[in-house]
Amino acid sequence: MIQPNNIQVFDTTEDLCAGGCLFITELANYAVQDTGRFTLVLSGGHTPEGVYKLLAGSPFKEQMPWAKTFVFWGDERCVPFDDKDNNARMAISLLLDHVAIPPQNIYRIPVNLPPKEAADAYEMALSNFFGDAPPSFDLILLGLGDNGHTASLFPGTD
Repeated sequence: MIQPNNIQVFDTTEDLCAGGCLFITELANYAVQDTGRFTLVLSGGHTPEGVYKLLAGSPFKEQMPWAKTFVFWGDERCVPFDDKDNNARMAISLLLDHVAIPPQNIYRIPVNLPPKEAADAYEMALSNFFGDAPPSFDLILLGLGDNGHTASLFPGTD
């Protein structure tokens, strides 16, 4: 198993994506064996696209415990779901539409609401999922934008 505390160096973007998929599938199976479920936070932007495409195909698609995987988002844009810039739309079209994950295991941020209401609703969804325990995810994927932003946290903004 790839050790999370070790730095992995890859020669190509393709190797990086394959290594990421290997790490995800191994961690997912370990989490399911240990706790009965795997909680995964997806990212938007261009960084994860290659991983999502690769994870949606063989052999990784068959190696994931999709029935026991629960998907969340770490960031979302305040745009309608059908907008090309919607993070969930991208992840769903590249990955989740191609795997056997139960629809009730996908927790999208409700972009149809104003931002404050959407944040409150998503906080409630997380509280309902995790119960009295603070949210704790098995894996959080984060991209990195050209300007250094991650999780929709942009340099120089409030």
